[in-house]
Amino acid sequence: MIEESSGIGFDGDSYLNYLLDKSSELPFPPRGIPALSPLEEDRERQLLIYFVLRSAMSLGSAADEAAVEVHRKWRRSAFDRALRLYWWTKQGHPLPLPTWAEETVVHVRDHLRPAFPQVDDIEVVVTFDPRLYVRAHHSTRQIRLSLVTRQLWHTIDLFLWNAVSVRQELIGTTGSNAALPNPSYDSLLSFLLPLYRNVRWDQIPMMRVRSELAGGGAVNAARIQMTFMIAHEFAHLLLHEEGRSGPELEAEADCFAYDALFRNPAENVTVGDIWMAIRWLFEILAVEKLLAWRLAGEEGTFAVTGPSRQTLIHPFVRSAGPSSTDIVLGGAGLYVIQSIRRQLAASSVKAVRESAARWESTLTSEEDDRPTSHALPMFPRPVPEA
Repeated sequence: MIEESSGIGFDGDSYLNYLLDKSSELPFPPRGIPALSPLEEDRERQLLIYFVLRSAMSLGSAADEAAVEVHRKWRRSAFDRALRLYWWTKQGHPLPLPTWAEETVVHVRDHLRPAFPQVDDIEVVVTFDPRLYVRAHHSTRQIRLSLVTRQLWHTIDLFLWNAVSVRQELIGTTGSNAALPNPSYDSLLSFLLPLYRNVRWDQIPMMRVRSELAGGGAVNAARIQMTFMIAHEFAHLLLHEEGRSGPELEAEADCFAYDALFRNPAENVTVGDIWMAIRWLFEILAVEKLLAWRLAGEEGTFAVTGPSRQTLIHPFVRSAGPSSTDIVLGGAGLYVIQSIRRQLAASSVKAVRESAARWESTLTSEEDDRPTSHALPMFPRPVPEA
Protein backbone atom coordinates (compact mmCIF):
# COMPACT_ATOMS: atom_id res chain seq x y z
CA MET A 1 0.00 0.00 0.00
CA ILE A 2 1.23 3.51 -0.85
CA GLU A 3 2.11 5.59 2.20
CA GLU A 4 1.21 9.27 2.37
CA SER A 5 4.27 11.53 2.35
CA SER A 6 4.88 13.24 5.68
CA GLY A 7 8.20 15.02 5.25
CA ILE A 8 10.32 17.15 2.94
CA GLY A 9 11.11 16.31 -0.67
CA PHE A 10 13.54 17.73 -3.23
CA ASP A 11 13.19 18.24 -6.95
CA GLY A 12 16.63 17.27 -8.22
CA ASP A 13 15.82 18.48 -11.75
CA SER A 14 15.20 22.06 -10.68
CA TYR A 15 17.85 24.57 -9.54
CA LEU A 16 18.79 22.42 -6.57
CA ASN A 17 22.41 22.37 -7.74
CA TYR A 18 22.51 26.17 -7.70
CA LEU A 19 20.97 26.33 -4.22
CA LEU A 20 23.09 23.65 -2.55
CA ASP A 21 26.36 23.47 -4.49
CA LYS A 22 28.91 25.90 -3.01
CA SER A 23 30.92 25.88 -6.25
CA SER A 24 27.97 27.46 -8.11
CA GLU A 25 27.37 30.19 -5.52
CA LEU A 26 27.35 33.67 -7.02
CA PRO A 27 29.50 36.61 -5.87
CA PHE A 28 27.85 38.61 -3.11
CA PRO A 29 26.50 41.99 -4.29
CA PRO A 30 28.86 44.73 -3.03
CA ARG A 31 25.99 46.60 -1.37
CA GLY A 32 24.42 43.50 0.15
CA ILE A 33 21.37 41.56 -0.97
CA PRO A 34 19.17 43.94 -2.98
CA ALA A 35 15.58 44.65 -2.05
CA LEU A 36 12.54 43.71 -4.09
CA SER A 37 12.46 46.25 -6.91
CA PRO A 38 9.75 48.94 -7.07
CA LEU A 39 9.89 48.66 -10.88
CA GLU A 40 7.21 46.26 -12.13
CA GLU A 41 9.31 44.43 -14.77
CA ASP A 42 12.27 43.94 -12.43
CA ARG A 43 10.01 42.84 -9.57
CA GLU A 44 8.19 40.31 -11.76
CA ARG A 45 11.49 38.78 -12.83
CA GLN A 46 12.80 38.64 -9.27
CA LEU A 47 9.65 36.85 -8.14
CA LEU A 48 9.70 34.52 -11.14
CA ILE A 49 13.21 33.38 -10.17
CA TYR A 50 12.06 33.02 -6.57
CA PHE A 51 9.08 30.86 -7.61
CA VAL A 52 11.40 28.46 -9.46
CA LEU A 53 14.01 28.31 -6.67
CA ARG A 54 11.35 27.88 -3.99
CA SER A 55 9.89 24.91 -5.84
CA ALA A 56 13.08 22.87 -5.48
CA MET A 57 11.82 21.80 -2.04
CA SER A 58 8.33 20.42 -1.48
CA LEU A 59 6.22 19.40 1.48
CA GLY A 60 4.55 16.05 1.87
CA SER A 61 0.75 16.15 2.04
CA ALA A 62 0.88 14.90 5.65
CA ALA A 63 3.84 17.06 6.75
CA ASP A 64 3.79 18.19 10.38
CA GLU A 65 4.44 21.71 11.69
CA ALA A 66 8.17 21.04 12.09
CA ALA A 67 8.46 20.23 8.38
CA VAL A 68 6.39 23.31 7.53
CA GLU A 69 8.84 25.46 9.50
CA VAL A 70 11.80 23.92 7.64
CA HIS A 71 10.05 24.75 4.38
CA ARG A 72 9.39 28.31 5.57
CA LYS A 73 13.11 28.81 6.22
CA TRP A 74 13.89 27.32 2.81
CA ARG A 75 11.57 29.83 1.15
CA ARG A 76 13.32 32.73 2.88
CA SER A 77 16.69 31.42 1.71
CA ALA A 78 15.37 30.94 -1.83
CA PHE A 79 14.05 34.51 -1.79
CA ASP A 80 17.50 35.90 -0.94
CA ARG A 81 19.14 33.74 -3.61
CA ALA A 82 16.57 34.89 -6.17
CA LEU A 83 17.39 38.54 -5.49
CA ARG A 84 21.10 37.78 -5.83
CA LEU A 85 20.62 35.82 -9.04
CA TYR A 86 18.60 38.62 -10.62
CA TRP A 87 21.28 41.12 -9.61
CA TRP A 88 23.80 38.83 -11.35
CA THR A 89 21.77 38.85 -14.58
CA LYS A 90 21.64 42.67 -14.42
CA GLN A 91 25.45 42.62 -14.54
CA GLY A 92 25.19 41.07 -18.01
CA HIS A 93 25.29 37.37 -17.14
CA PRO A 94 22.74 34.90 -18.58
CA LEU A 95 20.39 32.85 -16.48
CA PRO A 96 22.01 29.48 -15.75
CA LEU A 97 20.43 26.33 -17.14
CA PRO A 98 18.64 24.22 -14.51
CA THR A 99 19.88 20.70 -13.83
CA TRP A 100 17.39 19.00 -16.14
CA ALA A 101 18.28 21.29 -19.06
CA GLU A 102 22.02 20.82 -18.67
CA GLU A 103 21.70 17.04 -18.68
CA THR A 104 18.97 16.87 -21.33
CA VAL A 105 20.79 19.08 -23.82
CA VAL A 106 23.97 17.00 -23.45
CA HIS A 107 21.95 13.79 -23.87
CA VAL A 108 20.14 15.01 -27.01
CA ARG A 109 23.33 16.41 -28.55
CA ASP A 110 25.20 13.14 -27.96
CA HIS A 111 22.38 11.25 -29.70
CA LEU A 112 22.26 13.61 -32.71
CA ARG A 113 25.97 14.39 -33.20
CA PRO A 114 26.88 11.36 -35.41
CA ALA A 115 24.26 12.38 -38.00
CA PHE A 116 24.28 16.14 -37.33
CA PRO A 117 27.75 17.42 -36.32
CA GLN A 118 26.40 20.99 -36.43
CA VAL A 119 24.23 20.26 -33.40
CA ASP A 120 26.92 21.76 -31.16
CA ASP A 121 26.44 25.13 -32.86
CA ILE A 122 22.92 25.39 -31.45
CA GLU A 123 22.68 27.25 -28.15
CA VAL A 124 19.98 26.63 -25.52
CA VAL A 125 19.10 29.71 -23.47
CA VAL A 126 16.66 30.50 -20.67
CA THR A 127 14.36 33.54 -20.90
CA PHE A 128 12.28 35.52 -18.40
CA ASP A 129 9.10 35.38 -20.49
CA PRO A 130 6.17 34.45 -18.22
CA ARG A 131 4.75 32.02 -20.77
CA LEU A 132 4.98 28.30 -21.47
CA TYR A 133 7.16 27.62 -24.48
CA VAL A 134 10.26 26.05 -26.01
CA ARG A 135 11.03 27.66 -29.39
CA ALA A 136 13.62 27.45 -32.14
CA HIS A 137 15.09 30.66 -33.56
CA HIS A 138 16.83 30.15 -36.89
CA SER A 139 18.38 33.61 -37.07
CA THR A 140 20.36 33.15 -33.84
CA ARG A 141 20.65 29.33 -33.94
CA GLN A 142 19.09 29.19 -30.51
CA ILE A 143 16.48 27.17 -28.67
CA ARG A 144 14.83 29.44 -26.15
CA LEU A 145 12.86 28.12 -23.21
CA SER A 146 11.10 30.19 -20.64
CA LEU A 147 12.27 29.87 -17.05
CA VAL A 148 8.80 28.94 -15.85
CA THR A 149 7.92 26.27 -18.44
CA ARG A 150 9.42 23.22 -16.80
CA GLN A 151 8.35 24.25 -13.31
CA LEU A 152 4.68 24.58 -14.25
CA TRP A 153 4.84 21.36 -16.28
CA HIS A 154 6.22 19.63 -13.20
CA THR A 155 3.44 21.12 -11.06
CA ILE A 156 0.72 19.79 -13.36
CA ASP A 157 2.41 16.38 -13.57
CA LEU A 158 2.54 16.30 -9.76
CA PHE A 159 -1.14 17.22 -9.65
CA LEU A 160 -1.89 14.18 -11.83
CA TRP A 161 0.44 11.85 -9.94
CA ASN A 162 -1.18 12.94 -6.67
CA ALA A 163 -4.53 11.85 -8.10
CA VAL A 164 -3.04 8.52 -9.17
CA SER A 165 -1.59 8.04 -5.67
CA VAL A 166 -4.95 8.70 -4.04
CA ARG A 167 -6.54 6.04 -6.21
CA GLN A 168 -3.77 3.56 -5.36
CA GLU A 169 -4.39 4.25 -1.67
CA LEU A 170 -8.12 3.65 -2.16
CA ILE A 171 -7.42 0.40 -3.97
CA GLY A 172 -5.56 -0.72 -0.86
CA THR A 173 -8.61 -0.07 1.31
CA THR A 174 -11.65 -0.59 -0.92
CA GLY A 175 -10.41 -2.84 -3.72
CA SER A 176 -9.64 -2.53 -7.41
CA ASN A 177 -12.95 -0.79 -8.22
CA ALA A 178 -11.96 2.35 -6.34
CA ALA A 179 -13.01 5.48 -8.22
CA LEU A 180 -10.51 8.05 -9.43
CA PRO A 181 -10.51 11.54 -7.93
CA ASN A 182 -12.37 13.92 -10.23
CA PRO A 183 -10.98 17.36 -9.37
CA SER A 184 -12.39 20.53 -10.89
CA TYR A 185 -10.33 22.67 -13.26
CA ASP A 186 -10.64 25.27 -10.51
CA SER A 187 -8.16 23.31 -8.37
CA LEU A 188 -5.53 23.56 -11.12
CA LEU A 189 -6.29 27.14 -12.12
CA SER A 190 -4.59 28.73 -9.11
CA PHE A 191 -1.18 27.37 -10.15
CA LEU A 192 -1.40 28.95 -13.61
CA LEU A 193 -2.88 32.38 -12.83
CA PRO A 194 0.33 34.44 -13.28
CA LEU A 195 0.40 33.34 -16.93
CA TYR A 196 -2.86 35.18 -17.63
CA ARG A 197 -3.62 37.63 -14.81
CA ASN A 198 -1.81 40.31 -12.86
CA VAL A 199 -0.81 37.87 -10.11
CA ARG A 200 2.63 37.80 -8.52
CA TRP A 201 4.64 34.58 -8.78
CA ASP A 202 5.13 34.45 -5.01
CA GLN A 203 1.35 34.45 -4.52
CA ILE A 204 0.51 31.12 -6.09
CA PRO A 205 0.12 28.11 -3.79
CA MET A 206 2.60 25.28 -3.45
CA MET A 207 1.68 21.81 -4.63
CA ARG A 208 2.31 19.22 -1.95
CA VAL A 209 3.57 15.71 -2.69
CA ARG A 210 1.15 12.90 -1.93
CA SER A 211 3.67 10.02 -1.96
CA GLU A 212 7.13 9.00 -3.11
CA LEU A 213 5.48 7.52 -6.19
CA ALA A 214 3.97 10.92 -7.01
CA GLY A 215 7.16 12.86 -6.30
CA GLY A 216 9.41 10.66 -8.42
CA GLY A 217 6.84 10.19 -11.15
CA ALA A 218 6.32 13.94 -11.60
CA VAL A 219 10.04 14.68 -11.94
CA ASN A 220 10.43 11.85 -14.45
CA ALA A 221 7.39 12.89 -16.51
CA ALA A 222 8.48 16.54 -16.66
CA ARG A 223 11.97 15.58 -17.84
CA ILE A 224 10.56 13.36 -20.61
CA GLN A 225 8.17 16.07 -21.74
CA MET A 226 10.88 18.74 -21.80
CA THR A 227 13.28 16.38 -23.61
CA PHE A 228 10.61 15.81 -26.25
CA MET A 229 10.01 19.54 -26.67
CA ILE A 230 13.72 20.39 -26.91
CA ALA A 231 14.41 17.56 -29.39
CA HIS A 232 11.40 18.77 -31.40
CA GLU A 233 12.98 22.24 -31.65
CA PHE A 234 16.37 20.77 -32.58
CA ALA A 235 14.55 19.13 -35.49
CA HIS A 236 13.26 22.48 -36.74
CA LEU A 237 16.77 23.95 -36.70
CA LEU A 238 18.46 20.91 -38.25
CA LEU A 239 15.85 19.85 -40.81
CA HIS A 240 13.70 22.86 -41.72
CA GLU A 241 14.33 26.18 -43.38
CA GLU A 242 13.46 29.43 -41.64
CA GLY A 243 9.93 30.63 -42.40
CA ARG A 244 8.49 27.22 -43.28
CA SER A 245 5.65 25.83 -41.21
CA GLY A 246 2.77 23.40 -41.47
CA PRO A 247 1.39 20.14 -40.05
CA GLU A 248 3.80 17.98 -42.04
CA LEU A 249 6.81 19.77 -40.54
CA GLU A 250 5.40 19.44 -37.02
CA ALA A 251 4.84 15.73 -37.60
CA GLU A 252 8.41 15.33 -38.87
CA ALA A 253 9.76 17.16 -35.81
CA ASP A 254 7.64 14.95 -33.53
CA CYS A 255 9.05 11.76 -35.11
CA PHE A 256 12.55 13.21 -34.80
CA ALA A 257 11.92 13.81 -31.08
CA TYR A 258 10.42 10.34 -30.55
CA ASP A 259 13.46 8.79 -32.17
CA ALA A 260 15.71 10.67 -29.72
CA LEU A 261 13.57 9.53 -26.77
CA PHE A 262 13.14 5.87 -27.70
CA ARG A 263 16.46 5.03 -29.35
CA ASN A 264 18.55 6.54 -26.61
CA PRO A 265 16.43 6.76 -23.45
CA ALA A 266 17.83 8.46 -20.38
CA GLU A 267 18.85 6.38 -17.38
CA ASN A 268 15.92 4.83 -15.47
CA VAL A 269 13.41 5.84 -18.19
CA THR A 270 11.23 3.07 -19.64
CA VAL A 271 9.08 2.90 -22.76
CA GLY A 272 6.07 3.05 -20.49
CA ASP A 273 7.33 6.24 -18.84
CA ILE A 274 7.68 7.92 -22.24
CA TRP A 275 4.30 6.69 -23.44
CA MET A 276 2.63 8.01 -20.28
CA ALA A 277 4.38 11.40 -20.17
CA ILE A 278 3.75 12.23 -23.85
CA ARG A 279 0.06 11.33 -23.70
CA TRP A 280 -0.28 13.60 -20.68
CA LEU A 281 1.69 16.32 -22.47
CA PHE A 282 -0.80 16.77 -25.32
CA GLU A 283 -3.71 16.95 -22.87
CA ILE A 284 -1.89 19.47 -20.67
CA LEU A 285 -1.26 21.63 -23.77
CA ALA A 286 -5.00 21.54 -24.51
CA VAL A 287 -5.95 22.50 -20.93
CA GLU A 288 -3.47 25.38 -20.84
CA LYS A 289 -4.70 26.75 -24.16
CA LEU A 290 -8.35 26.42 -23.16
CA LEU A 291 -7.67 28.35 -19.95
CA ALA A 292 -5.93 31.09 -21.92
CA TRP A 293 -8.83 31.28 -24.36
CA ARG A 294 -11.51 31.51 -21.67
CA LEU A 295 -9.67 34.15 -19.66
CA ALA A 296 -9.12 36.14 -22.87
CA GLY A 297 -12.87 36.07 -23.56
CA GLU A 298 -12.95 33.34 -26.22
CA GLU A 299 -15.72 30.73 -26.28
CA GLY A 300 -15.63 27.49 -28.26
CA THR A 301 -13.21 24.56 -28.41
CA PHE A 302 -10.32 23.51 -30.62
CA ALA A 303 -7.81 20.73 -31.14
CA VAL A 304 -4.21 21.39 -30.07
CA THR A 305 -3.06 18.45 -32.16
CA GLY A 306 -4.90 16.45 -34.78
CA PRO A 307 -5.59 12.75 -34.21
CA SER A 308 -3.00 11.78 -36.83
CA ARG A 309 -0.24 13.67 -35.01
CA GLN A 310 -1.12 12.09 -31.67
CA THR A 311 -0.77 8.59 -33.17
CA LEU A 312 2.80 9.21 -34.35
CA ILE A 313 4.10 7.67 -31.12
CA HIS A 314 2.50 4.27 -31.86
CA PRO A 315 5.25 2.79 -34.09
CA PHE A 316 7.85 3.64 -31.47
CA VAL A 317 6.11 1.67 -28.70
CA ARG A 318 4.96 -1.39 -30.67
CA SER A 319 8.19 -3.34 -30.31
CA ALA A 320 8.39 -2.84 -26.54
CA GLY A 321 5.12 -1.35 -25.42
CA PRO A 322 4.11 -0.07 -21.98
CA SER A 323 3.56 -2.61 -19.21
CA SER A 324 0.14 -3.26 -17.70
CA THR A 325 1.21 -1.15 -14.69
CA ASP A 326 2.15 1.74 -16.99
CA ILE A 327 -1.22 1.46 -18.71
CA VAL A 328 -3.11 1.51 -15.40
CA LEU A 329 -1.19 4.41 -13.85
CA GLY A 330 -0.85 6.41 -17.06
CA GLY A 331 -4.49 5.83 -17.91
CA ALA A 332 -5.55 7.07 -14.48
CA GLY A 333 -3.65 10.35 -14.89
CA LEU A 334 -4.92 10.67 -18.45
CA TYR A 335 -8.49 10.27 -17.22
CA VAL A 336 -8.03 13.12 -14.72
CA ILE A 337 -6.51 15.62 -17.17
CA GLN A 338 -9.05 14.71 -19.87
CA SER A 339 -11.84 15.27 -17.34
CA ILE A 340 -10.45 18.73 -16.58
CA ARG A 341 -10.24 19.51 -20.30
CA ARG A 342 -13.87 18.49 -20.80
CA GLN A 343 -14.95 20.64 -17.85
CA LEU A 344 -13.15 23.65 -19.33
CA ALA A 345 -14.59 23.02 -22.79
CA ALA A 346 -18.08 23.05 -21.27
CA SER A 347 -17.46 26.15 -19.12
CA SER A 348 -18.28 29.68 -20.21
CA VAL A 349 -15.93 32.64 -20.24
CA LYS A 350 -17.89 34.12 -17.34
CA ALA A 351 -17.56 30.98 -15.19
CA VAL A 352 -13.81 30.63 -15.71
CA ARG A 353 -13.20 34.32 -15.08
CA GLU A 354 -15.25 34.15 -11.87
CA SER A 355 -13.16 31.17 -10.71
CA ALA A 356 -9.98 33.11 -11.39
CA ALA A 357 -11.31 36.12 -9.49
CA ARG A 358 -12.18 33.93 -6.48
CA TRP A 359 -8.64 32.57 -6.37
CA GLU A 360 -7.11 36.01 -6.73
CA SER A 361 -9.07 37.22 -3.70
CA THR A 362 -7.50 34.51 -1.50
CA LEU A 363 -3.84 34.87 -2.51
CA THR A 364 -1.18 36.48 -0.33
CA SER A 365 2.41 37.41 -1.13
CA GLU A 366 5.60 36.01 0.39
CA GLU A 367 6.07 39.33 2.17
CA ASP A 368 2.88 38.52 4.10
CA ASP A 369 4.52 35.29 5.38
CA ARG A 370 2.30 32.87 3.50
CA PRO A 371 0.13 30.81 5.86
CA THR A 372 0.16 27.05 5.85
CA SER A 373 -3.24 27.02 4.13
CA HIS A 374 -1.49 28.00 0.91
CA ALA A 375 0.31 24.68 0.93
CA LEU A 376 -2.69 22.42 1.42
CA PRO A 377 -2.79 19.01 -0.24
CA MET A 378 -4.69 19.06 -3.52
CA PHE A 379 -6.59 15.93 -2.62
CA PRO A 380 -8.08 14.98 0.77
CA ARG A 381 -7.10 11.83 2.58
CA PRO A 382 -9.06 8.94 1.07
CA VAL A 383 -12.03 7.74 3.11
CA PRO A 384 -13.45 4.31 2.20
CA GLU A 385 -17.09 4.38 1.17
CA ALA A 386 -19.54 2.61 3.43
